[in-house]
Amino acid sequence: MSITHTEYTSSTQTVSKTHVLLRIQSVVHTLYQWADRAKKRRELRELLASDNHIFSDIGLQRHDVAREAFKRFWVA
Repeated sequence: MSITHTEYTSSTQTVSKTHVLLRIQSVVHTLYQWADRAKKRRELRELLASDNHIFSDIGLQRHDVAREAFKRFWVA
């Protein structure tokens, strides 16, 4: 049994399209993660303006919140 050129090309294009779609999905997922991290870290920076009792109420140390708040959005 041999594969015709048309069948091979069609099969290759399907695999290629699937690969491209998976890569696009991965990029979109990463962008959403980055946006979510940026938002959460912006909120943490706003929290840093609060009094120290806020941190003790939620069981966190100010320096731990600051360390997370000032990470770059692409850093997990």
